Amino acid sequence: MTICRPLQPTSRELGRAARVSCPARAHADLVVSTLRPDPVSLLDRQDQGRAPDLVPRRWDFMAASPWEFFQGAGAVMADDLASTPTAGIPVQLSGDAHAANFGLYATPAGRLVFDLVDFDQTHPGPWEWDLKRLATSFAVAGRVKGHNAAVRRATVTRAVRRYREAMLHFAGTSGMEVWFSRADAVGLRRLHRFAAHADRRRPATGNAGSGVAELTRVDDGIRSLRRGPTGVAPVGELLDLAPQEEDEVAELLHGYRSSLVGDGALLLQQFRFVDAARTTASGSSTGVPGRLVLMSATATDEPLLLQVRRATPSVLYPLRTVPTSSDHGERVVTGQRLTAAAGDVFLGWHALDGSDGRRPYHVRELRDWLRLPDLRWMTPSMTTAYGDLCAWTLARAHARSGDRVAMAAYLGDHDAFDHALADFAEAYADQNERDYQRFLRVHRARSRTAGASSPPAAGAAARRAG
Repeated sequence: MTICRPLQPTSRELGRAARVSCPARAHADLVVSTLRPDPVSLLDRQDQGRAPDLVPRRWDFMAASPWEFFQGAGAVMADDLASTPTAGIPVQLSGDAHAANFGLYATPAGRLVFDLVDFDQTHPGPWEWDLKRLATSFAVAGRVKGHNAAVRRATVTRAVRRYREAMLHFAGTSGMEVWFSRADAVGLRRLHRFAAHADRRRPATGNAGSGVAELTRVDDGIRSLRRGPTGVAPVGELLDLAPQEEDEVAELLHGYRSSLVGDGALLLQQFRFVDAARTTASGSSTGVPGRLVLMSATATDEPLLLQVRRATPSVLYPLRTVPTSSDHGERVVTGQRLTAAAGDVFLGWHALDGSDGRRPYHVRELRDWLRLPDLRWMTPSMTTAYGDLCAWTLARAHARSGDRVAMAAYLGDHDAFDHALADFAEAYADQNERDYQRFLRVHRARSRTAGASSPPAAGAAARRAG
């Protein structure tokens, strides 16, 4: 007897059907519910997983301008994106794909790579969420830089078009080609020149370094970590570990080996532990507990820097868009393996038992970061070129983990979607301004209260010591 089964729609048919149920123009509108949570309450909830003594630094960073606030307020935008329309095609999201979360670095093999640089928020979900956060980031940064509405719109529509055209290209290539695709060398060299040009335009504060050269020192032939502030973007500042933290690092390094894939565990055996320090991180990641570990090759004394970070819940995790691992260290590592352009043989995770329950961590090699172009010091043409690279990189990440044919069929070869996201980006930039003003009022009030509650004697002693 022949059993007839209904034919499953193809990916292309799914994408085209989604264009009917969720047309491009549906993405243009931002509808804010009257029941929308207070943005400050969402940030307070997120701060519960951070080091309490470092949370004020994070708030100071976010208070600098609407652009820094936008970077740190991923939880606020995630909650808003949950109510926006989607085509129903899930991917592995970056979770925080704003323009400052991309970077240029050299792999151990010396190859230049441009990619997403922070995977703490990665989570399965609708691809539109990442793209809307990226588009909005250029609108917000453009306002802070003083670009007029026409320039901002041109930048955003160009970036979204680049994403759409890249997805159309990926839909016509094999899975192997997508997996191993890289940004073209010409574009990377151009970005590197832009970075050098931006350095001449901005104050010489620096935001990246060469890793080993800046973070370590050699005294009497013995290499160790430098304590104090650093210019390496993912690190921030190095502080001494407490005795119990030293034991935790040893336990973590031993346990995380089992999560390494391929020859990673064998390679790690060739290195011995040398030194470790607590890191404060920087920017919107300030307050997330972390460690920097210095290892040395047993035979050659070759240094290896490992970055250990506490894995806190993704801002998307409470929304439960698609089920994922409840071990947030494993979630971060899985997301990075799915979306990152260059593999990391030392990428892994482990959880430690503590008085507050299981504490998940993820571990990766600290890359040699090249100096990145700061959006605040980029000209409109530089911003456009940078937006092209960010959008292409995001499309490649989504094409690796999602149904690229369905996404391409949904986006099509017309520009309606590009303009819809440009409208959304400006609307959300308005909302970001309102949230920033609300945040500033609370931050200033808390700062005054904290200052007033400082013991007068301690303040006087500090002045005498000064």
